[in-house]
Amino acid sequence: MFDVDRRLPVWQALSKLFVDGELGEERQRQIAHVLKESGFSHAELTEIYEREVAPVCYRHLYSTGGHWDRIEPEWLRAAILDHLERQSGVPDWWPFGRLPAKMGVQMTHSEWCGVMHIWRRLRRDPQDLAATLARSTDIATLERALDDLTLLGEEAHPARQAIYEMLYHLDFRVRASAVRAAGQVLGDEAVDEVLRLLDDDSPTVRSAALAALREVVQELVDPHPEGADGSLVPTQSDHLLERISQLALDKVCVHLREGKSRERLHAARIIEGLGAHARPASERLFERFGDRNEAVRRAIADALVAIGPDPDDALANLKRSLFVDCSRIRQTAALCLGIFLASGDRRYRPALRALEYALEDNSAAVCRGAAAAIGWMGTTAADAVPRLAELVKAPEAPTRSTALFALGRMGDAALEELPTLAHALEDEHPEVRRAALRAFQNLGALVRQMTPTFEAMRDDPDWLTQFEAKRTLEAVRGDEPADDTWQFGARI
Repeated sequence: MFDVDRRLPVWQALSKLFVDGELGEERQRQIAHVLKESGFSHAELTEIYEREVAPVCYRHLYSTGGHWDRIEPEWLRAAILDHLERQSGVPDWWPFGRLPAKMGVQMTHSEWCGVMHIWRRLRRDPQDLAATLARSTDIATLERALDDLTLLGEEAHPARQAIYEMLYHLDFRVRASAVRAAGQVLGDEAVDEVLRLLDDDSPTVRSAALAALREVVQELVDPHPEGADGSLVPTQSDHLLERISQLALDKVCVHLREGKSRERLHAARIIEGLGAHARPASERLFERFGDRNEAVRRAIADALVAIGPDPDDALANLKRSLFVDCSRIRQTAALCLGIFLASGDRRYRPALRALEYALEDNSAAVCRGAAAAIGWMGTTAADAVPRLAELVKAPEAPTRSTALFALGRMGDAALEELPTLAHALEDEHPEVRRAALRAFQNLGALVRQMTPTFEAMRDDPDWLTQFEAKRTLEAVRGDEPADDTWQFGARI
């Protein structure tokens, strides 16, 4: 029996092999974990990769005019089912029937091998790895065993005592691997040891301890129960977060200021997880608005919102930051303001006008940040519609796409710029055309008169744009998406 529901997570995971950009080790691990959880054998996974995913997704790697960092799950499911249905009538001896699959496999061979290497490591027995830690004296062997336990995560709990012992190993490389494993396997049980290793003599161990602390804090962050009066009830996790903040916040802020990019990112995410307990770090976050790494700047913005700084001080800092010379600072300030305003906190409304002016900034990144922020606010920022419409004419495709996203969130007010939205459907970049279609999806029945235009978009040369056109028609007409999974699954 062809089980679509069981295959769907595997399809989505394997499709990441075909997105643009480098497939890092972290993403390979995520894919391998999904493959392991599916329960498919190596032969079954290979068949799914070569016969179902590769023939459909390979075109992403040679298409031009767009950038994909993910593949829409709905499109992927429909495309694979359609491919399998068409392929069922092609005889095995026909040489051109398997050509797309061969191209896809050749393009992603090294990434596939990397994922399957991790998948095999995930199937190792934690007891065997613990025995290796107990008997081996070879540094490389100990590091590999600890790395495998890190991959296993909570499943490696039977080896927790062996991991504890490795935290005191004389070699810094083993301690670094052990603290990484402790963060993944032991979680909050490892708080004391992780905090201790933040003061280790080795910078390698201190960096690994910081990454482990991020894992511990993320595990501790969970929804708090509400009391009878609606207030949040402190939990054991809350007490631990407070303790971590008291003991480690200054050290984390040092990494935020002086560490390498990855360490600064870990530090910002730790502060975000600590929430209100890390409020004394708000000034340190403002000082790092101009960080040279965009991922770190985004994490800093998230952290500032999470700790909930004093609104008057934050508003003054953010408004001032929108008009400094450094574009990176202006971009981060626009991002923070957008998140605060989107939360509905009226204390930040005086900054809305400054955020609208940021749409005319000479930095494309600042314009995109401001447009995204205004889009999150929705109809409460409808006065920005004329400026957003001007931004749709920007020379950079990502800026035009972001402006279209924001216009689609403006409700009735966006109808004033209907010609601008319609013209974007003819843009030379597929990603902009898709952004315009998604904007129309948000407007729904308000743009029903444009149904013939959306019908014509189903013949767009870009297949993802065709898929967005189909979704737009469903949104405008109020149709339920078609579902033929069962019928095709039964035929298979």
